[in-house]
Amino acid sequence: MSDENKKNDFVEDDFAEDFEGTNQKSKSNKNRTLVFGLIFLMGAGGAFFYLTQEDSSFEDDFSLNREEFVVPKKMEQTPQKAKIEKLEPHEKAEEAIKTETPNKKQEELKAVLKKEVKEEEEEVKEKTLSAEKTTPPLQATGELTLISPPKGEVREYDLSSERALFSWNGNAEKIIFSRNSNLKPIHTSADVLGSEYYGRYFEPGTWYWQVKNSEGTSEVNSFTVRPSKVEKPKILTPQNGTEINGNNSGVNWTMTARAAFYRVQLTQKEDWVSPDYLFATSGTKLMLKGVAQGSYKLRVGSFSEVSGRWEYSDTIQVEVR
Repeated sequence: MSDENKKNDFVEDDFAEDFEGTNQKSKSNKNRTLVFGLIFLMGAGGAFFYLTQEDSSFEDDFSLNREEFVVPKKMEQTPQKAKIEKLEPHEKAEEAIKTETPNKKQEELKAVLKKEVKEEEEEVKEKTLSAEKTTPPLQATGELTLISPPKGEVREYDLSSERALFSWNGNAEKIIFSRNSNLKPIHTSADVLGSEYYGRYFEPGTWYWQVKNSEGTSEVNSFTVRPSKVEKPKILTPQNGTEINGNNSGVNWTMTARAAFYRVQLTQKEDWVSPDYLFATSGTKLMLKGVAQGSYKLRVGSFSEVSGRWEYSDTIQVEVR
């Protein structure tokens, strides 16, 4: 073979080898492209499927939260009106007051409740008084017999007199006082020894008493205390509506029975709770001193040893110059 032919064969062989290598590389690239394309398509399809699928997780969470606020039927309250109708009248009003919101309605219901409660209290009181009137007097169960004060005695309330003497036959251990003939409730009781007891000063009204010991009780007797007679002083001078001097004018009044002392009051206020001027004496006359000019109300009071309270004269008006 000539050199030219060898050269050509060499070139053709090299070209063929290069061509085959290129061809193989081209096939390999195509395969890679195909694989990448399949992977891309699979990924895109998965993403599409994921995006188009409905997400119920949020909806489920929301529904769960929403169910937490649903009140089960067994826990639902019956209408308030139906419940109130089964109650007593004053219980109706009381229950309605708890549920009503308008202030006006509440006030009306409170008034109804107050009225009904008051009616019930009055009814109970009337029944109690009726029972006391029809209850027969307690009978003696022992050998004790009451002597003084005699049954039905009437006396005047007088703190200046001696205490009342209570006496009986027999040896008692206790003496009982009450406002009611059945001795219920007991107002006062005291342990005694023998057959006498000097009692306290009893307020005006009717009282019932009894003595008892371990062997039995006496009968029940009563006595009545009248209110003490009111004796109030009368102002002699100055006269109502006159002018007086605030430093040397005298005030004179009448004496009252068993008065401990007297006092003169002047005020410019509506009431006598805290008068502007106050003077005290054991006599029936007094000289004013240090009273400023102005228009005053004036009165005289006497403290009674009988009633244990102040008794006041009629009020007069004076002008102090």
